[in-house]
Amino acid sequence: LADDHAGCRRFLENISQQAGGTTDPSVAYILARAFGLSPQPTADAQQTGRWAEMATRSDAKAWHLHVLGLVQYRAGRLEEAVRTLEASNVLKWRGGTSLNWIVLAMTHFKLGDQDTASEYLRRADEWRNGLLDEAQAGRVDAQSIDWLAFHVLRRDAEQLIEKAAAREQPLQADKPQL
Repeated sequence: LADDHAGCRRFLENISQQAGGTTDPSVAYILARAFGLSPQPTADAQQTGRWAEMATRSDAKAWHLHVLGLVQYRAGRLEEAVRTLEASNVLKWRGGTSLNWIVLAMTHFKLGDQDTASEYLRRADEWRNGLLDEAQAGRVDAQSIDWLAFHVLRRDAEQLIEKAAAREQPLQADKPQL
């Protein structure tokens, strides 16, 4: 959240050393989610994948599938990530579909489908805006951890998709005047 990549890497290495050999699917889920949220390669992608798969094999809940899809995306297994994230969306969980939409946006962008990427990002932003409206009315339909994950992933998507789009479009001032 604070762009402290070295601190994030140290934290993740520390929790991996403490709990990385776990056989507990709940701990494996937490480890996979923590590593998956980091856009910087911080651990053996295969180990992170094993944690996500352990959690999913134990109980294929929507949030387990989300983390598995996120880990697949980080590992460059883009087609698998799309299938897993879509399966997570079918199961639904409070606020989770929006997390899947962000990862699907980044995945489709990397697959070369900018239109689909933009549509998923638009949906995620609509969800966030609606949630802000609900919060002002005193009702919130998301867990705080999902709200934080939303913003971490949204920033990743912005850096990947929106900045790439900005580089491709010339500035109005650069266009010749007739």
